[in-house]
Amino acid sequence: MLEPTNIDIKKIPVFWINLDDATERRKSMEAMFEKHGFENVTRVPGVKHERGLMGCGFAFMEAFKQAPDCGFIILEDDCIETEDFTTEITIPHNTDAFYLGISAWARYNNESGPYLRGESVAPNTVRIANMLSAHAIYYRSKRYTDACKEALDLFINTHEDHHDIGFANIMGDYNVYCNEKPIVYQSSSEAVTKITLSQREDEE
Repeated sequence: MLEPTNIDIKKIPVFWINLDDATERRKSMEAMFEKHGFENVTRVPGVKHERGLMGCGFAFMEAFKQAPDCGFIILEDDCIETEDFTTEITIPHNTDAFYLGISAWARYNNESGPYLRGESVAPNTVRIANMLSAHAIYYRSKRYTDACKEALDLFINTHEDHHDIGFANIMGDYNVYCNEKPIVYQSSSEAVTKITLSQREDEE
């Protein structure tokens, strides 16, 4: 079993993406930060684009530009607390990234679908290899942060596709983990993010 490290996410810099006209989402996110006493949050204005996925990618680029080299969280503005929400998380000591929110959707053989590959490594902790999700990630190591930046640039400027495909493609080469019971889900993709990994396995 991997040695655990305890993390207080209230103390980690948080960069959250929000379109100017998404005022209700802004209120919800700010209320969550205030409720739990987050100490260092930065709003990153969203980017409107005729192809919504491109705008999201450009906004992520801006978030990475504003963030430090590593040790920060990026959230999308439709993150909602689950019943398992906590600001105290336990992660493996070798973590490159930790997904605070998860998805049943994954990438396999250049296709997107319910193909998630994961391995339980500790109670409530799963190592993941191909998850399609980017709405709530703790980027812990510089090597993984740099790899995500490269993947983001590739999929926005070359493939013009969802940037989380790039993240999923490289994930298996790094130590990326999530909780079996995530602390947030994505309201715009509730069907695939308001889940636990045990629920997903039961349905297969």
